[in-house]
Amino acid sequence: MGVKQRKKWRRTLSAALRDKGFKGIGRFLLEFSQLQFSIRFVLAARLGLDEKYFDIVTGPYDFAILCTVTEKVSIVEYPEKSRQIERVFKECRKLNDSRVLIAHAMWTDEFDGLSARHFSRSSLTTATHSFKKDEFDRLADKSQELMQRVLNFRGAE
Repeated sequence: MGVKQRKKWRRTLSAALRDKGFKGIGRFLLEFSQLQFSIRFVLAARLGLDEKYFDIVTGPYDFAILCTVTEKVSIVEYPEKSRQIERVFKECRKLNDSRVLIAHAMWTDEFDGLSARHFSRSSLTTATHSFKKDEFDRLADKSQELMQRVLNFRGAE
């Protein structure tokens, strides 16, 4: 393979990896939004909210507070399952850390994938995270798994 062919091959591979990253970001954000809506749905159900109050009551919460409120309300209803409920919402909050990074980073394109440069408002530091291989797919799958667990934790996990 000649030099020109290798350069063309590298550009083609780099473009394919970039496109895969773009699709992965989109899939993760879609799945995460479904998780967030499902948590809002569970909170509304636990509170017995009429549909006309759904957005008014569940909409103003950021994701972390939404998890905390839903967790506490669920524990009141299912105190015997408090450990499982706490565990699922701890995992939801951890996944939200990835969502914050992905949604608020400054993205750069590298030969072997995408990198996110993110400034932390809590620590006032900047860090770069490289997303390689199937990391976006793993995050999207985790969003789907957590959504199922949140919707089904009526005492079983």
